[in-house]
Amino acid sequence: MPIIRSGDARLSYEVTGNGPDVVLLHPFPLNHHFWDSVTPQLSTRYRVILPDLRAHGDSELGEGPATMQKLADDLSSPHYS
Repeated sequence: MPIIRSGDARLSYEVTGNGPDVVLLHPFPLNHHFWDSVTPQLSTRYRVILPDLRAHGDSELGEGPATMQKLADDLSSPHYS
């Protein structure tokens, strides 16, 4: 899985498909595999970005708690490619 650095954590994600970007966020306490049943259909029309949110799946927690602000900042990273 590709990795990006966001602040104090390394974050994992997958990208599949071509077209306009669609970011799918998994619920607590799961990971990006939550979307496995719909990703194949969406990726025929969209570039689907599937992050493991901070402290979930293969992503690190970083320092301190995983606050909503940190999660939002992680998602605004321009490095998902």
